[in-house]
Amino acid sequence: MTVSGALLWFNNFTLRYLPKWVSDAATAVHYYEALLATFSILIWHFYMVIFDPLVYPMDTAWLDGKVPADHYRHSRPGYYRALDRAHLIEFPGEPTEGAKEHGDQCRSLNSP
Repeated sequence: MTVSGALLWFNNFTLRYLPKWVSDAATAVHYYEALLATFSILIWHFYMVIFDPLVYPMDTAWLDGKVPADHYRHSRPGYYRALDRAHLIEFPGEPTEGAKEHGDQCRSLNSP
């Protein structure tokens, strides 16, 4: 990706000192490698957010900004302990000030 990108970026140098097929090959390689990178990132992201068995059918953190405490405890135990020591974890039986005003029941922890 770096070599093909450099060849395309410095197109005048490439066409002056190398045959035209090098520029054409760099264009094709760069294009298909970019497609491969884009699709691999999308597939990886979809798996981690939607299809991962730990969060299936969907991780709702993108909707409300909260992560279930038990999921956080298993996925990032060190950070969970740090949040617990700082008293930033909300348990289902302990509604927050905002929840008291609105009557909501909090089920998770707020990620800072």
